[in-house]
Amino acid sequence: AERPKVDGILHPTVKPVELMRWLVRLVTPADGLVLEPFAGSGATVEAALDEGMRVVAIEKDASFVPLIASRIDRVAMRRADG
Repeated sequence: AERPKVDGILHPTVKPVELMRWLVRLVTPADGLVLEPFAGSGATVEAALDEGMRVVAIEKDASFVPLIASRIDRVAMRRADG
């Protein structure tokens, strides 16, 4: 369920969001900024947003951008529901 698939696109190395949330909290001060230079499937982006942090994500392969966008949308939907 954590592995996003958009228009048949999958990322080969998806990280668990809970692990990334823990790592983000570990190294980023409250209200901090997370720089993700290799965004991939967007797990770190989702984790940072879930933790209430600002995030700047960079991804060289444009085909993965829909995966990242789907994770951002998932965070937005959770916030709207709760």
